[in-house]
Amino acid sequence: CGKIGHMSKDCWSKNGSNKNNANKKQESSRNAEVAMQVNGDCNMWCLDSGASSHMCSEKEKFHILKSPSTEVLHLANNESTKIEGKGIVKIKGKGRRTAQLGDTLYVPDLRSNLLSVAKITDHVLEVNFTRKEAVIKNPKTGEKILIAKRNKDLYYIEEKTENCKMVQSLPIQEWHERCGHLN
Repeated sequence: CGKIGHMSKDCWSKNGSNKNNANKKQESSRNAEVAMQVNGDCNMWCLDSGASSHMCSEKEKFHILKSPSTEVLHLANNESTKIEGKGIVKIKGKGRRTAQLGDTLYVPDLRSNLLSVAKITDHVLEVNFTRKEAVIKNPKTGEKILIAKRNKDLYYIEEKTENCKMVQSLPIQEWHERCGHLN
C-alpha cells in the first residue's frame, strides 16, 4: 500500500481485516525481555600502606570466595575481628581498566575496603604518590592500572560498578505503550 510505518506483511488493506486481527492476537502473545540499568554505583577502596592484605567488607564483590579455617584479624587499634573468607575481587577503575586482587580477605566488620600497598608491590607493580593522587602502574609498560585520588590524608580508588536494576518480561504491546507509543 506504500504507507509509512508498517510492513507490507502486516498491511490490513492488502491482507484484509480478519488477517490483521489474527496478527494482533499473535503479536500480543509475544513477550520481550528488557533489562534496564540505573546509574552505576561508585565504591571506594582506601590505598593503605599499613595493611598486610587486601581486605573487603562486601561479600558480593568476590568472584571466588573460600571459607578459611577460623582466622582473626588484629587491627591497628588493638581490636580484633573475624576473617570470614578469602578470595578474588576484581576492581573496575575509570575506563576499561580492571585489577584482579587475589587472596583478598573477606572482613564484614570493616568500615572501608582496603588495598594493601605491600601486596601491590609484591606483584611487581609500582605505587607512585603525589600531593593529589597515587598511581598504580606496571613499570615495564608504563600502563596506569588504577588511580587513587587524595581526600584529606587518605588516597581512595573509585570503583565503577554497573548493576542491572530491573529485568522484566512483558508482552511487546505493553512495552510499546509504556515507552509512550499509544497506537
